[in-house]
Amino acid sequence: MARTKSKKITRKSSSKKSTDIIKVKNDDILLSEKEVWDVLQFASSLYGNVYTPQLVNQQLQAVSMSPQMATADKIDAALLNPKEHEEQLVGYSEFFELTSMVYKRVLYYLSGMLSFDLTYVPIGDDVDFEDAKFLKQYKKDVKIVNNFLDKFDIKKEFGTAIRQMLRQEAFFSVLRDEGDRYTLQELNHQYCLITGRWDYGLLFDFDILYFIQPGVDINMFPRIFKSLYNRVYGENESYKKYNPSNPVDRRTGSWVLWTQTSPKDGFWCFKFNPELATRIPFLAPMFSDVVLQPVIRKLQTNAYIASASKLVLGKIPMLNKDVKGGVVKDSVAVSPDLLGKFLALLKSGLSEAIKVGAAPLEDMKAIDFPLGTPFYEEFLKTTTASSGVNSRLIFTLDKNNAVESQLSINVDEYLMEHIYPYFSDFLEYQINKKTKTKFKFFLEGTNFFTNREERLNMQKDMMSYGIVNMQKIAAALGQLPHHFERQLAMTKINNFVDGLTPIIMGAQMPADSGGDSSTTKTKGRPTKPTSKLTDSGSQTREDGGNAGK
Repeated sequence: MARTKSKKITRKSSSKKSTDIIKVKNDDILLSEKEVWDVLQFASSLYGNVYTPQLVNQQLQAVSMSPQMATADKIDAALLNPKEHEEQLVGYSEFFELTSMVYKRVLYYLSGMLSFDLTYVPIGDDVDFEDAKFLKQYKKDVKIVNNFLDKFDIKKEFGTAIRQMLRQEAFFSVLRDEGDRYTLQELNHQYCLITGRWDYGLLFDFDILYFIQPGVDINMFPRIFKSLYNRVYGENESYKKYNPSNPVDRRTGSWVLWTQTSPKDGFWCFKFNPELATRIPFLAPMFSDVVLQPVIRKLQTNAYIASASKLVLGKIPMLNKDVKGGVVKDSVAVSPDLLGKFLALLKSGLSEAIKVGAAPLEDMKAIDFPLGTPFYEEFLKTTTASSGVNSRLIFTLDKNNAVESQLSINVDEYLMEHIYPYFSDFLEYQINKKTKTKFKFFLEGTNFFTNREERLNMQKDMMSYGIVNMQKIAAALGQLPHHFERQLAMTKINNFVDGLTPIIMGAQMPADSGGDSSTTKTKGRPTKPTSKLTDSGSQTREDGGNAGK
């Protein structure tokens, strides 16, 4: 292609054909869209089939990690205009995870909180367990539900998704269900773009340019990607029509190298704040504080060095102290040359504690630099607290208040549990595609022992009224309903109960059974749950007293 006088490139379309033409100003050379594709295909054939372990590893790393070095000025500029700096903000989030343990601990604290305990019920007007026809179909569909849950590890897959959602705000994925296990394969977020909404969340497009890069093998992805590739490079003009309002089952349009994706093919976008189309990491407000951590750390290091040092001062003696009137020139008792030599000797003597130095100075004093308050520690506490989470659970630097800690945990739980419905929608859509009976799925719970204890105690209270909910009991124990049911059946089949020898605890023996009534009777009020203890009760229980009961 010949050089041109102007670098300005314009695009115009023909009135007869939909083929785009690229025209270079002040030149007669026209480049058709087909010629552009030919060049790209040539590049793909030249470089796209080159695979080395280093290239493949580099592309795998780029999927989930593309950190960008952050400075205070860059962060301020990005936060002022987040819509134009999505990738930068995501890169800063990954950068701080690598450089700040405070940021990393907050991220893993939030992402590891949810337990993803599952319950479900059939929904619809046809639900009637007394109807033999419905009950027969229901049992078949429950097997399909159980089979999906056996193959798809919700705790593992959703746990990975939530970590990426906190890092990058959005998790672009495709469901791989062609093997023995169902998994969510993450897509490179730099080649995904949110372009729509539907009943179950967000829709996005994918840039096929990703597969033209060296080290990327399309065969490492689900088969649907070959169809997407053919949409862009194929001759079918119906695929070239890009319509953002296409129904979910007909999202087949493309624009240049971008093509639409559909949930019916397994594509799914999980977003921490789905009400915002812009990808702003949830912990972005911490950036302005965390970026100062290296500065504060350096200042703290200087303070430590200063506290380990002493400044020695002394007065230079005068030749005649009784001289009155004007100051006599050069009336000091020590010449500058001799003073310099003695000060050098003094300096060399202070470098090691066992040496002694001498100087011709009067009224010598040593000035210390006390460390004072460790402001780096205070900075870390303040930064962690500014994240909005229970900082005392992350950095225990003072005595915890039981009531405040529990309330703070409840706030953190509320903060994270709001995303449960988005994961429930994924299960509802993917499973109900395979069943005739439609199900509603619910996710609940956190990994705090107080949360599990509270949920289990609630079910115990319900059982005292004759209300037994097997699914809720399994959820409180952190198990899938059908796994819990199978374990109970296995216990019964193996006659485990028949092999047990009942043991009567001393506290359960009657007072007149021959034992000392003062020791066999249970005294005091019932033991309180840990979540209901006061500060004094918690302390007493730790000390081995009985006031915490």
